[in-house]
Amino acid sequence: MIEIKQFLTIKRIFIYIFLGILFSNLFTPYKSFANSFVGNGGSTADVEMLVTKKQIYESLKKVNESEVFKDYCECIPVYNNRNICAPLENLDSEQRNFCTLQLKNVSGLIVNLLEDPNLVFNWTNKVINLQEGSNNVTADAVANPETKIVTVNKKNFLMMTQYRRVFLIAHELLHLVPIEGEYIGDVGDIGPFKSQQGRRELINSMASETVLQVYRYGLFQLYKPTLLRGQSNKHYWLDLNFVQQNDLISNSNTYSSDKHYGFEVNYKHFIKKWGFNFGYKSLLSSEKILTSIEVEHNLSTLGLGLSYRFFMDDDPLTAFGQSFMVINANVDLVVSEYDVKDPFVSSNSKDNTIGYSVQANYYYPLDYVWVKAGIGLSSFSFAHEELNLDKESLNIVGQLGVSYGF
Repeated sequence: MIEIKQFLTIKRIFIYIFLGILFSNLFTPYKSFANSFVGNGGSTADVEMLVTKKQIYESLKKVNESEVFKDYCECIPVYNNRNICAPLENLDSEQRNFCTLQLKNVSGLIVNLLEDPNLVFNWTNKVINLQEGSNNVTADAVANPETKIVTVNKKNFLMMTQYRRVFLIAHELLHLVPIEGEYIGDVGDIGPFKSQQGRRELINSMASETVLQVYRYGLFQLYKPTLLRGQSNKHYWLDLNFVQQNDLISNSNTYSSDKHYGFEVNYKHFIKKWGFNFGYKSLLSSEKILTSIEVEHNLSTLGLGLSYRFFMDDDPLTAFGQSFMVINANVDLVVSEYDVKDPFVSSNSKDNTIGYSVQANYYYPLDYVWVKAGIGLSSFSFAHEELNLDKESLNIVGQLGVSYGF
């Protein structure tokens, strides 16, 4: 039989899990938009790319929908003398007006492009080399207007600040929409940009203004928590848990312990949805019986088994979309050790056994780390002849802890 206190402890764990899921689902903004973007947050840098594209999308959508014709392509005080404003600093009035007009003209085209399922972003770990006339130059990204494929150097992208990421991706997207009736590269003149690098100067100016629009609409700040939040695409996980274990099968033996507390350290490795886990758990029950007899029961467990992970939502930009459930099924090596002491004599008894356990754990992301809660069942048997104790043990196990993915 389950005691009332045990039942209330189990019920409390379920309530914490439910409230965590409910809170993350209700109070996380922009929940269902990422499906229209290539990439699902499943690998390193995907979330950074999704955030970058979303910031460009939302800022240029506002530019496109604005009924007031504004003067763009001019730095704002907060970015004065910063690298991001370098393309804008030397523009004359004619170039600034031309840049403003073109940004207004293409803003809707880029919005539509980012909604196009044919637009593909690929990662590469190789150096990107481009041929510009007789010169061979390296780049952080390259765009192909014919295939609508943008290839980005992942390592360089991750090392950038967020405003540099917006600048880079905006620059590549501007190669994929027609300007003055054609797709333009970086070499050659256009409009009032008369130098051999005039097209690059125009595109860089428009990309810089896109960064300023992201800033103006508060999108850097809005998505800062998303970029700091732990990301579920990690393959390796370390858990540290506080554990409470309660017996579901009562035993009338005087020395039997029905409630244990302790900690668990667990390592998981995931390959997509499936993975394996290995962990160590140490639990202790300590009590006095018959006034003067002290009884300590130590349970040490080494567990090895399979893990299955599934996500709570499809949008990796939300906390709820990054949260996930893990089901573990393990085989356990359990060491049961009793220390019994009274004022005159002491006794020690140890037994090794094989057991089995299943658990369900919910992971919720915070900045860099995760909080987790879980509940499960474990089953094993042990015998201590010195104590006349032979027990089949079925237990309910509750966990609260933190996790780190790397």
